[in-house]
Amino acid sequence: MIRLSATLALLLCIHAPALMAAKTDIVVLKNGDRITGEVKALKARILQFSTDAMGTIAIEWQYIDQIISTANQSVETTDGRLYLGHLTSEEEGDAIGVDTASGLVTLDTDDVFSVWPVKSSFWERSDFDISVGFDYQKSTGITDLNLAADWQHRKVDRVTEASIRTDVTQQDGADDQKRNQFLFSHQFIRTNKRFNAWLGSAEANESLGLDYRFYAGGVYGKYFIRKPRHWLSLSGGLVGTEEKYVGAGSNTSLEAVASAQFNMFRYADPERSLMSRLTLFPSLTERGRLRTDFRTTFKLELVADFYWSMEVYYQGDSDPPPETLNSTDYGITTSLGWSP
Repeated sequence: MIRLSATLALLLCIHAPALMAAKTDIVVLKNGDRITGEVKALKARILQFSTDAMGTIAIEWQYIDQIISTANQSVETTDGRLYLGHLTSEEEGDAIGVDTASGLVTLDTDDVFSVWPVKSSFWERSDFDISVGFDYQKSTGITDLNLAADWQHRKVDRVTEASIRTDVTQQDGADDQKRNQFLFSHQFIRTNKRFNAWLGSAEANESLGLDYRFYAGGVYGKYFIRKPRHWLSLSGGLVGTEEKYVGAGSNTSLEAVASAQFNMFRYADPERSLMSRLTLFPSLTERGRLRTDFRTTFKLELVADFYWSMEVYYQGDSDPPPETLNSTDYGITTSLGWSP
């Protein structure tokens, strides 16, 4: 036991300096204050900075004068350029220096879109939130329950996103109406604000008589607006689709896809965001058919990590099977959510 304790003590003495020196990044504020810690992420002009004394703090980008880091950081600019290197101090104001393998690069702070430590963990590069909504009307006997979950994971040159939506409507004397949708995308960031992505979806909607629909394919697009707090992208491509409606056989088709997406973030107190996406699916194998999928979500922070959200959705089909009673489905949901 004495030998084991001595060995543990020796190991602690050897590794203690390395452990204590883990947080060596420095942030210099414009008022002259210096904070030592570890850069976790910069997104939407908010720097997440881990310290020993205060935990992880959020610092607005406009109050930062310099960032110094000996760890390798991935720095992305608003025009899509990517740099890997250490962060150094710059004598000129409103600038950040990136010491890359090919030399020092000086960037205007307004041109910096995001910063991530190259060795940051999977969870540090992920954003996740989940929300639940419930509504009941005694006069009509209608109960609505909705569940939403969104996940995003960011690497140096790619973004993976997934979202789930589940809605159940119950009414006395009537069958339940269920609506389920799962969306997935894996995006590769290219130069000059361009990207290409793989897409996938699985959905079912009883109000439309849709037993199931699956599609998978790819798109190519561009960010026409790419700022730290808001961006707009347009993309187009092809997807293969298989679907089945109630009372009809399964159908396989080829569809074009055109999508516009707008996101806006405000990470001041209170945090709020607006995310909108419109996707059109003109069929290439069924002449004249056009499917539409639209969703916009607004989120407002109530207290730390908890928020209120309102979502508007619309789905339409210009040429559904003859047996289908409804060609459109739309609604508004409100819910309370959690984002760790």
